[in-house]
Amino acid sequence: MYLSSKNFKKGSLDLSEVDYISPFDYSRHFKETKAVTKPTQNDLLLGIIGSLGSPYLVKEGEVIGISSSVAIIRPKSQIDARFLYYHLTSSWVQNYIEAIKSGAAQGFISLEMLKSIPVKFPCLPMQQQIAAVLGRYDALLENYRVQVATLEKLAQELYQEWFVRGRCPGAEAGSTGELPTGWARVKFTDVISVQSGGTPKTSEPNYWDGEVYWFSPGDVENSYYVLTTNKTISEEGLKNCNSKLYPVDTVVITARGTVGKCVMLGRPMAINQSNYALVGRSVSQYFTFFKTLEMAEGLQKEANGAVFSTITTDNFERAEILVPDAESLAVFDKLVAPMFGAIRNYLEQSEALRATRDALLPRLLSGQLLPSPTPAAIA
Repeated sequence: MYLSSKNFKKGSLDLSEVDYISPFDYSRHFKETKAVTKPTQNDLLLGIIGSLGSPYLVKEGEVIGISSSVAIIRPKSQIDARFLYYHLTSSWVQNYIEAIKSGAAQGFISLEMLKSIPVKFPCLPMQQQIAAVLGRYDALLENYRVQVATLEKLAQELYQEWFVRGRCPGAEAGSTGELPTGWARVKFTDVISVQSGGTPKTSEPNYWDGEVYWFSPGDVENSYYVLTTNKTISEEGLKNCNSKLYPVDTVVITARGTVGKCVMLGRPMAINQSNYALVGRSVSQYFTFFKTLEMAEGLQKEANGAVFSTITTDNFERAEILVPDAESLAVFDKLVAPMFGAIRNYLEQSEALRATRDALLPRLLSGQLLPSPTPAAIA
């Protein structure tokens, strides 16, 4: 792997668009004689240009190359690496970094700025105990992440097997290649409604910081569902923008900037005008989601070929899709519905667990709370 600052997000490392280099190039650029620039176990990696994000703790056996947009923070002997990791992920340090970063269009922090970050630490055994407590939360979060990834892969593989490779039980095509009985090629917009979003007036404070989640392309997650957003609007703001409150399982595709990213809403949300909400007319939201994922690459190519990278309603109007018979769709929905329910449940549990961990973090780091062998929240 070859990491750059684009891979560093708040809370985790984003490997959805990771680059790779060859073993030869790695050995040439990251020599043992240049140990200061070669990530090793217990190093902390941090994006310092553009997307600053949270640090990443290098694990045993990991071989990673980094660009000049990534800094290595190497703890000295009196600092436990995991304790330092949690210290750097704390809201206090993240806010400090946000305050000292330079650059208007693209923020950055220099190595000298990083060196200025204050670190308050107890004795090494206490650091290790604190890191162990917080590590139990992260271990459970990682378990949830693996469960989500497994379920997502199973659901997508079922869709691919049945509706892309054409191996849907009881719906095989004839010897001449004609479509199975009940299957049809139709316009995308004949079976799926394309709906828009909007933004309340930014100059009206009463429209903002309310209880309504307001989805924008920057809120896209690596999982199928998105549960939270960076910004919220009020009920009054919702009434004064072009978006309605879309229900759970609405499919959303990003249409401007980073186009073609697809998610499902895990909670009722409004969306801004840089997205489209896709609602099945005669097909389910599960089929709508996977069909949109299948089309995403083609939509991205069309968008990138335009003057501005934008997906328009015309892209959906022109698109033709293959829709299976109603019985096959019903069986598919019955199989994947529990998977999607479990995915959303794991993500909700992860969100709650992460909130508990984040509430404990400043109290443990400040010494207000002493670590116990087994945190009550995960006992």
